[in-house]
Amino acid sequence: MNPATKKQEETGIRKSLKSYLLAMGFLVETNFQGLGAVRGRPDLNASRDGKTLWIEVKTPRKTSKQFEHQSIYQSKVEAVGGIYLVIRSLEEMEQMLIQHGFKLKGQIKMFYSNV
Repeated sequence: MNPATKKQEETGIRKSLKSYLLAMGFLVETNFQGLGAVRGRPDLNASRDGKTLWIEVKTPRKTSKQFEHQSIYQSKVEAVGGIYLVIRSLEEMEQMLIQHGFKLKGQIKMFYSNV
């Protein structure tokens, strides 16, 4: 796959996740890479109910994997008790939110009906 096409696909997933999380009442921040950015920092941070999620967005393809510096950052987050997620779809995001104790039953269907 063309790297530019893969980046566009990840961008679309990231935007959908951000919209969904905002609709669910999360405070969401996008982490951009570039000069002065922390290497390996995930794409999104989302906070609600006293918990912060560190979210790395990848495409659904099996070949879409974390870079070494992203895995190192994940280890640092998890070492201090943080919640780090690698997410490939809106459905996977909902499953992870439920797994981590967020009350969202039926919410994804409501979100899709409003998009």
